[in-house]
This record gives sequence, structure tokens and C-alpha cells, in this order.
Amino acid sequence: MARESVVSREFKGTKVTFLAMNTSSCMPERLDYTFESRMTNDDDILKQLTKAYKNTDIVPAKVLEKSDFTKLLAMKTEDFMKYAFELDLETRKRLTPVQNDTDDTVQDDTENTEE
Repeated sequence: MARESVVSREFKGTKVTFLAMNTSSCMPERLDYTFESRMTNDDDILKQLTKAYKNTDIVPAKVLEKSDFTKLLAMKTEDFMKYAFELDLETRKRLTPVQNDTDDTVQDDTENTEE
């Protein structure tokens, strides 16, 4: 059986268990959340959790546990070529425009800077 050609990427993140107050039931809850990057500072974690649960009944209160993890993810090379977009070698900025799935307009992926 021949080996399949794949593109792989090491993915590092942080799993967090935190204490939160459920404002609809007035009961504390122990919840889990996974960050797609390494997070070490509890204050930064709580700030990001507050953003993540902004429009819910959950109010994060305290980080109980955190652990870093590493995953190795892979995708067939042909699928990667199908879904990947090209970057400029020097600036690492996207060369191809972003296609919006909801309509047929093309959007620019650059950040809007207001002065």
C-alpha cells in the first residue's frame, strides 16, 4: 500500500476549566473551553472567556485548571491545494481575494485602518 501525500501542521493550544456563574439559574457551573493558542496568564484567559460568552447567561469568574496540548493535524495534499490561498513570500499577506459564501461579491481581507 502506497503512502499518501499529506500536508501537516503542529497545532498548540490550551484547555481551560473555569468556574462561571449562570445568571439564568443563579448557580455556579464548572465549564471547559479550548483556546487555539497557548494562554498562560489567568487574567488574559478570563478576558477572552468573557468575550467568548458575551451574549450568554454565563459569566466566567475564575480559572480552575489549564493545560497545554499539542496536536499534529494533516490533510491530503490535493485537498490542501484546493482550499489553500496564496501568500506573498515577503509580507505573508494574502494575494488572492476572499470569496464570501453568502453572495457572489469578492471582499478584500486587509484590515481597515481608520486614522
